Amino acid sequence: MRPHRGPCDSRAAASTSRASGLGAREMRPYMAELARTSIETTNDLFELSDFVSRTEAQDFQEKRGEWVKKFDVVLLDLFDRRLAGDRRKGRRPDFDASLSSLRVLTSFDHDKQAALTAATGFLVRFTKRELEAMDLRVAELLGERATRELDNPFSPTYLLDALGVTSRAIYPVAKIWRPLMERLVADITPSANKVYIRLNRFLADRNVLPDIKAALRARSDLWPEDDKDLLPAFSRLMSEAGPLPTDIVNQTAGDTVCQQANPELITQ
Repeated sequence: MRPHRGPCDSRAAASTSRASGLGAREMRPYMAELARTSIETTNDLFELSDFVSRTEAQDFQEKRGEWVKKFDVVLLDLFDRRLAGDRRKGRRPDFDASLSSLRVLTSFDHDKQAALTAATGFLVRFTKRELEAMDLRVAELLGERATRELDNPFSPTYLLDALGVTSRAIYPVAKIWRPLMERLVADITPSANKVYIRLNRFLADRNVLPDIKAALRARSDLWPEDDKDLLPAFSRLMSEAGPLPTDIVNQTAGDTVCQQANPELITQ
């Protein structure tokens, strides 16, 4: 049986949904523009490659317009599905578990996968500060707890999903889409953080946790998800710190002032 919702609850829910939709519409054009600008500057991506032929490189360039259109559609779809309550499942949306997807990776594949992993890791680290604030605001909008597992549709994870789904759809061959994603992620990272700053301000201006500094200061990777685990966490930290020193000299404020004025009075 569903709980009864009064007029105030309905208005609040409508306001929350409206703010979420506005946030998505605010962010999507900027991310789409970043992606478009980045892929348009990839003329040299396969210019000197020993693994991609001239024909393949030409085909890549000719399909970039198609890639831009696809990216915008995919990003909007990911936003809409999450705001409708469809959570991310932990794997990329186009994950293929069939045997036909299995193949032996070449050294080139390994190198590009490692470079892509490094680029995505840097994106996450670079945007961490703004993302922490955004996580709190999105949790408020969605009526969820702001835990580390929060499924934030505005996070880099969704941006990476959109880049990956689009790149693999337009360029199914790994030797094309992996280098492309590496370039795109590296290009987008600095400007992506500016988009997140803009989105945080956009939500704050609409009274979604406008004063968030105190909440951010209270956040820590060591803080447990459930407050009932605070005591065990504190006990664990104390045990890891080891025994306290026993040779601490207890000085009064007067002693300290006297010693600073007369260094010779400091006892050895």
